[in-house]
Amino acid sequence: MVKSFASVNLYFTFLGVCALTAPTTVSNSSKTNNFFIQLIFLYITFPFCGNKDNIFHANSNLFPLSILGYYCVTTQNLYICGELKQSNMKRLTFLVFAMTYIMAGMARSSMNETSQCPFLDGKSISILGDSYSTFIGWIPSGYAVWYNSASTKTDVHKVENTWWWKLCDKTHCTLLTNSSYSGSTICNTGYNGTDATKSSFITRMKKDMGQDRVLQAKPQVIFIFGGTNDSWANVPLGKPKYENWTSDDLYQTFPAVCYMFDYLKKWNPGTKIIFLSNTELKAAFYTGLQEACKHYDIDLIQLEKIGKQAGHPNIEGMEAIANQIISYLNKKK
Repeated sequence: MVKSFASVNLYFTFLGVCALTAPTTVSNSSKTNNFFIQLIFLYITFPFCGNKDNIFHANSNLFPLSILGYYCVTTQNLYICGELKQSNMKRLTFLVFAMTYIMAGMARSSMNETSQCPFLDGKSISILGDSYSTFIGWIPSGYAVWYNSASTKTDVHKVENTWWWKLCDKTHCTLLTNSSYSGSTICNTGYNGTDATKSSFITRMKKDMGQDRVLQAKPQVIFIFGGTNDSWANVPLGKPKYENWTSDDLYQTFPAVCYMFDYLKKWNPGTKIIFLSNTELKAAFYTGLQEACKHYDIDLIQLEKIGKQAGHPNIEGMEAIANQIISYLNKKK
């Protein structure tokens, strides 16, 4: 009996701490709701020692239920704020569940109240990207990073400024993997005709969301944000090819794009794949990309009017990317 109620005491103490520390930083409405919930919680649980029977701390058979009240083992009576409540355990059980319900509501109110995109609400996502999706500390070790807290190239100095953080915050989706590498091309050809096999999309996908992770959790949505460096580096585009790829094929953009789509669909069955296409790329790139996406039933989001600094999205641009993704998915309902 003593152990049982000691556990209950710890449980309510934990709830009280949660009430005091529950985050209230997401939206104005959730801030207000959390403030009043916490105020009420503190009011009803504040130690009420001026009771007429002076029962608190006076009887060794009384076991404290945190600051809510006491339970008497001898009489099996429950006292809340000094007042006698009738003895049955149903009341105590109800109290436990009631407080659990209150805390669940507080946790929910700490988030945006409604997801801006029902499709992404509660889903897990992964990213296969280039510099636009990097942020220091949020990509695999050894991957080249462009965005960091000390950079003066753009005003994106916090991870909360990235497009994918904003997307998760707005839609309540969860980031599973961010396989992004600054300067990377989809195919194995890099800038100045160098061999970029080490950093290419088609190499990283195998390590981060392919056969090498076959027994690990699969994302429900994969965002591919690439092709920018293929276009900027003037690598051979080639033509879409849907089977029997050779190693030489994979040094050209469109055969590599098709190979990538085929591979990701094979090793991530049931996962929705969405390709994000940057602005200001070669017209030929858009044409080939549209053909490949149509063949593999890949959603293609052609981004527009993205604010940039030094060729990379600034905070305004990151916001635009997140909003355009949400707008596209909401229209597909």
